[in-house]
Amino acid sequence: MSSLAARDVIQPARQRYLSLLFILQALLAVVVVAGTLSGLRDMREEVLKGHLRQASLQVRGFEDHVSQNLFLVDLMLTNLPELLADPRLGNAKNHGGLLQSIQRQMPALRSLSIAGADGRILASSSAGNVGVQVDLSAYLPLVADEGRGVTRFGVPREGRDFSSSRVTSPAKPVGARASYFLPAVRHLPGSPGLMAIAAINPDYFLNHIGRHVDSGLRHFMLFDYQGVLTLSTLDGQHVGSRIDDEKLLNQARDLEIGEIPDDDVRGRPALTVYRALRSHPFLVVAHVDRETALVQWKQEAAARLLLVGFALVATLLITGLLTFRLRAHFVREAGLLEAQRLAASVFAHSHDGILVTDARKRTLAVNPSFTAITGYAEADILGETPRFLSSGRHSGDFFADMWRKIDSTGVWQGEVINRRKDGSELMEWLTISSIRDAAGSVSNYVGVFEDTTALRDRERTIRQLSMAVEQSPSSIVITTLEPAIVYVNSHFTTATGFLPEEVIGQNPRILQSKLTPNETFVALWASLAAGESWEGEFVNRRKDGSIYYEYATVAPIKDEFGEIANYVAIKHDITEQKRLESELRQAREVAESANLAKSRFLATMSHEIRTPLNGVLGMAQLLLMPGLKEGQCHEYARVILNSGQTLLTLLNDILDLSKIEAGKVELQIAVVHPEQLIRETATLFGEVSRSKGLNLEAVWQGSHDVRCRADPIRLRQMLSNLVSNAIKFTVEGFVRVEGREVETTEGEIVLEFSVTDSGIGIPEYKQSALFTAFSQVDSSSTREYGGSGLGLSIVRSLALLMCGEVGVRSEPDKGSHFWFRIRAQRVADADDSRHVAREPTGSAVSTQPPRFVLVVEDNATNRLVIEAMLTSLGIRFESVENGQEAVDRVMAGNRPDLVLMDCQMPILDGYGATKQIRAWEQKNGMARLPIIALTASAYEEDRLACLAAGMDDFLTKPVNLKSLAATLDNWSKVAAG
Repeated sequence: MSSLAARDVIQPARQRYLSLLFILQALLAVVVVAGTLSGLRDMREEVLKGHLRQASLQVRGFEDHVSQNLFLVDLMLTNLPELLADPRLGNAKNHGGLLQSIQRQMPALRSLSIAGADGRILASSSAGNVGVQVDLSAYLPLVADEGRGVTRFGVPREGRDFSSSRVTSPAKPVGARASYFLPAVRHLPGSPGLMAIAAINPDYFLNHIGRHVDSGLRHFMLFDYQGVLTLSTLDGQHVGSRIDDEKLLNQARDLEIGEIPDDDVRGRPALTVYRALRSHPFLVVAHVDRETALVQWKQEAAARLLLVGFALVATLLITGLLTFRLRAHFVREAGLLEAQRLAASVFAHSHDGILVTDARKRTLAVNPSFTAITGYAEADILGETPRFLSSGRHSGDFFADMWRKIDSTGVWQGEVINRRKDGSELMEWLTISSIRDAAGSVSNYVGVFEDTTALRDRERTIRQLSMAVEQSPSSIVITTLEPAIVYVNSHFTTATGFLPEEVIGQNPRILQSKLTPNETFVALWASLAAGESWEGEFVNRRKDGSIYYEYATVAPIKDEFGEIANYVAIKHDITEQKRLESELRQAREVAESANLAKSRFLATMSHEIRTPLNGVLGMAQLLLMPGLKEGQCHEYARVILNSGQTLLTLLNDILDLSKIEAGKVELQIAVVHPEQLIRETATLFGEVSRSKGLNLEAVWQGSHDVRCRADPIRLRQMLSNLVSNAIKFTVEGFVRVEGREVETTEGEIVLEFSVTDSGIGIPEYKQSALFTAFSQVDSSSTREYGGSGLGLSIVRSLALLMCGEVGVRSEPDKGSHFWFRIRAQRVADADDSRHVAREPTGSAVSTQPPRFVLVVEDNATNRLVIEAMLTSLGIRFESVENGQEAVDRVMAGNRPDLVLMDCQMPILDGYGATKQIRAWEQKNGMARLPIIALTASAYEEDRLACLAAGMDDFLTKPVNLKSLAATLDNWSKVAAG
């Protein structure tokens, strides 16, 4: 076969082969080009998504930066009243330095000022602002009462600060190159009409964007919920104007967090991300220019197309389709690996716990933060459903609602209480999102949570501390360094009467009473200046003016920088403790004074008793001496008698005082003629006064027929004590006894008795002790003039018993005027009983006078005295030594006419003997034998005890001969009928 024929044969075959190869190459080229274009499209979308994610992160970071700074501004404005002592007009001008110091610590501020209700700036960190009139209504939307306690942000103002600025509006926004600032205002609590104004520096936030964002690629905007632009990095957008994208504004306000992948900004396609500030009415928006974002992609796509073209050509020329496919595969694989690496990095390094499940909610993966927070190892979790974390604190309806929302919206957020592996509760802020595949079916669930347990614990601790302070039983006051009160708890109001609003902003000196020593305040401020606590007492004044005592602990409070920021005072009311201490001290002083008085009294009594006792014993010894003349015996006996009378008087005073202090004195009421009482008392002391050469007068200044019902014996005793003292302490001159009617009402009369003398007188400072028991004005006077000093105390006690009072007027060397008043029942003339006869208790039936007396006495001396007295009266007697002998003697026959019965005796006392005699008389129908008690007990209850035992009369020891004779004579007359 010729060569042409062969070529013809081969040609079709080659042609077919070439055609097939061409078709294959064309098909390969189409496949390669299509694959390349698809890859480029995917890469384009991934680039855009990457820019969108990056923009989202930067928006979140910028939002966090703005929120933190606005929160600091808000916090600073909230706490500004605590930093300033008294932010009112009078003091505000002095706060510029402090405001400047605060502003320097906050780079987000250009100035910090205080303005009055009229908008005039009173103080500022910038001196140029002071005095500037600011129209608050022009930029502050809410200045009414509903805005109090909230920081409000106005529209931007053009200018660097208030001193050179104007209010902007959508019609007149900030100029293209002009400076501006954002005003913020807050009413100062406790200072009506005063406001704190901050000028927020937008350059601070623009600088932040410039450091972290490529301004050629992404543009940021910050505007409020009304759409007024506050900040922008895009040229041509004027701050203060209103954004014209209503769709973006409405969507951002409604959703607060989101993105718009296909947006249009000024006719250019853009990627838009928006996010609302957490605590302030602003929205952050970032625009990514799609064309700019795709510049690098276009460059990479062109390069890649060129490379693929060369590769395709090379493949077609060398290896064909295989090289291009491998290369495309490697390119796609590299992109997938990078995406996986980025996703794994975010998953592994997130501070939040992340859990990924499949569609059946079986755990596929957890990040390290999840295991660290929950305590579960990854091996414990994989393949399990998340219900193993349940704490049981949520109902089934809670989870049903949660999954319904996830199914309908694809996302759920809320607070959940779960449980860690160790059983402790875990507070979470949880976000659950569903992920769908290309077919729209749920392929996975992703849960991301933030551990809020520590935050809740801190909040709980703060609440507990706040409640403990508020409910403390002590007053707690916190002040600034000025100092000015910034806090008081409820017990402060209870203790002082001041309401919190009355003292907040005030200096604590509002409580001062000027009774606290100045040294206390010097020591207090010295300790606080040294950074130390101080403890001590204050004497303060309540709102109602009353004084109270406090024990306070005052300590400095330091801030996080170690600087003293406040003072706290914890104060306890010790008024009651002080009162008890004062009463105890006074009681101790009274007791010590009483003990001293009793000691002096005992010394006086010792002298007063020993003096007459010396007379008794001394004269008795002289009487025993042989060879005495009759006149000497009579004189010695008279001295013994007088000394005994003195001892008896002293003993009676002591007994009277004892009875008065024991409350055992009972008044013996009878009809009293006051004028006669005065004259009888004067007559009683007539001889004594004449012997001293004194003129004793008795004067009644009233009606002569006045009668009253009182105790005449006690009245006579009281007058006698006063007259006796007057005569005792008057050397020459006069003593005048007076009486008068002070007050007369129907059926009642008030009488005053007084004794005036020209004696030695009493200094005024000693007069308060005159009527006190166991007290003497001057022991030297007592020694000079004699006496026990009990008389005036008895007078006072008896006057009080008669519903009266006592008093004295006296001057040294000018005499004294003692008086007492009593309240008594007035007696009409028809009821005037001048004399009340004493009726015997028993009714003796004997017809013979007592010629034979039985003496019952165990003491030989007393027996001898009674026997001698009976002998001197000519009365026959017989003596026995105890009650049993007396009973036997009476029952044996030859009964005596009268029995003198001692009360205290051995074997059988006088009471028992009398009862046996009366029982025997009644049993045998015998006549009643008069029995007269002889006792050393002189109280009224002793007399009543004798009468109750069956005795007929009562004689006290020592027995007076005249009293004995009168008693025997009385019973002789009774017996005679």
